[in-house]
Amino acid sequence: TKAYVVKQYKDTRIPHERLLIGGYGLPYGTDAAAQALIDTHIDFMWGGNAEVLQKNGIGVFASALGLGLPVSTKTTEEEFRAAIEGKTLDYENLWCVDFIDEPATYQLPLYWNGGGRILSDEILPQCGFVMNLVPLYANGDDVEEYKSYLDAYFRTVGTSNDIVSFDHYIYATENAHHRMLNGSPIVSFLTNLDMLSARCYEGGYDLYAILQNIDVWKGPGTEGYYTVSADMMKFQAYTAIAFGTKGIVWFATHYAYGSPVDADGNRTDQFDKLEEANGALKALEPILMRYTGDSNVVLSGGRSPLNIKLDVYQGNTDPENLKQSAITALTVDDKGAAVVGHFRKNVGEGDAFMLAPLSNTNFKQNKEQTVTISFETADPDAVVTAYVRGIPTRLTSVDGVYSVELHNVEAAFVTVD
Repeated sequence: TKAYVVKQYKDTRIPHERLLIGGYGLPYGTDAAAQALIDTHIDFMWGGNAEVLQKNGIGVFASALGLGLPVSTKTTEEEFRAAIEGKTLDYENLWCVDFIDEPATYQLPLYWNGGGRILSDEILPQCGFVMNLVPLYANGDDVEEYKSYLDAYFRTVGTSNDIVSFDHYIYATENAHHRMLNGSPIVSFLTNLDMLSARCYEGGYDLYAILQNIDVWKGPGTEGYYTVSADMMKFQAYTAIAFGTKGIVWFATHYAYGSPVDADGNRTDQFDKLEEANGALKALEPILMRYTGDSNVVLSGGRSPLNIKLDVYQGNTDPENLKQSAITALTVDDKGAAVVGHFRKNVGEGDAFMLAPLSNTNFKQNKEQTVTISFETADPDAVVTAYVRGIPTRLTSVDGVYSVELHNVEAAFVTVD
């Protein structure tokens, strides 16, 4: 069993003690747009008008191209240094730099040695640094190729950075599903999270997931277009958090139809969805951020719809492999499915578990579905508390068995002290 890693962060502006929520760009550089972001509980933007965001106290993850940096696989270290000499790249709310989006395996060392390492270690050490990763489904069913890709990332970019970022979109048109692992968007999503979280647990990285707040495959008004609901957003985020994710970013707020505000400053339907989903995440933040995830398991009952797909899932389905001793006999009801993540307290002794249902994934039928997760405690005198929507409830056992029933997209963070 690998030792648990207590992360020692680089000294950057990123407030790692918070569950950070971001949006991917903003089409309108106005104070009204910035205020809409604040009101939807967004902490930072991945791109956008830096001056307006700074004035309103919103952090920025900037792209290297947006900073005017010479990003190319052919750029040498000498050329990069010469191009940035005399430039002022930093500003007060620059939290992180995304050097390149979705680089290929062979490109990683070229970008890193051509300028990424210099920028991260020397020029902007006060900022975080990422190269946003290509998700697993881009390689189809080739999991081994994806492992090699991650190996290349952690040999280069991962040597001196705290954040690992990837994007993944499970709500797509049918035409996109052939790219998913074994044709299953949810299994592809789970496998991607599992493989990345394992590397982050081992190395002490913070995992950031860029998820979906709109249909990214078709624009508005086109045949087959649908909106991603607040329930769909919460489902993606809770699932990612159960795998230890510490940053959630919504794609794509930089499109006009994905923005929480229009050009005139009027709030859109996206505002209400972002406010609802992000509000639920922020309600979880005070208890969640006292802990750090270190392992997880996907549970599926014998009659769960997910059960037939888990034969291609590449991750852990055995609850005995959770790195914990606080609970035993962990099960899900026969029709249910869930991700269970184990978390350790950052200061002092204590365990916690994120329980995120998987039974209902698309919510198009508006059908009420419940998942019941049961367990026992190793210590019969343990105090067990479940936080749902940020509200704590002390649990009592029946003949030594504790049960948590979750409805649709409700998730529970359960502490065992």
